[in-house]
Amino acid sequence: MQATFLNRQALHLRPDSARVIVRPFKPATEPRDLNPTDQTRANHIVDRVLALDTESVAHQLADVLENFQGRHRNLLETFEARADEMEQALAAHGSFSKAQRQLIGAYFLNEYSFEASALFNPSIVRHPDQSNAPKGGLRFILSLSIRRLASLRAHGSAAGYRDWTAMRSS
Repeated sequence: MQATFLNRQALHLRPDSARVIVRPFKPATEPRDLNPTDQTRANHIVDRVLALDTESVAHQLADVLENFQGRHRNLLETFEARADEMEQALAAHGSFSKAQRQLIGAYFLNEYSFEASALFNPSIVRHPDQSNAPKGGLRFILSLSIRRLASLRAHGSAAGYRDWTAMRSS
C-alpha cells in the first residue's frame, strides 16, 4: 500500500479585485520602415474606433463597463480623463461623440494587478489569534514572494502577507 502524501481539498484562493488598478497604456511608435505614413499606433486605434457605427460603440462601451465597473470607481470619468491625456492622438481626427471619447479612453488604459505577476516561496502558518475564526474554520497567514517578470528576468519583487480564513468543505 502506498502512503498518501497529498490530501486535496476543495479550497480555492480567489483574486481580490480591490487590489487591481487602472493605469495608462501608451502604445509604442512604429518604426518608419513599417509605417510609411508615419502615423502612430495610437492613431490607428483611434481610427478603428471611429470606423465603428454608433450602435457598436455603445455595445463595446457597455461591455467594457460590465466587465470592469465592479472593480474600479468612476470608470467613465477615468475614460474621459485618459482621452484628455491622449489629445495629441485625437486632435487629427476631428470631433467625437461622448461615447467615442469614453471608448477611446478605455482603449488607452490597462488593468494591473500587483499580485498577479509571479508567486514564489509560499508559506502558510496558523494565525496566533483564532478568536474571530468561524466554527469549523481556521484563520491562517499566507506569505508570498511576488515578482514581476518580463523576458524571463525578475523586474522587481515584494513580499506580501495576508490573513485568511479557511472553512472545511462539506
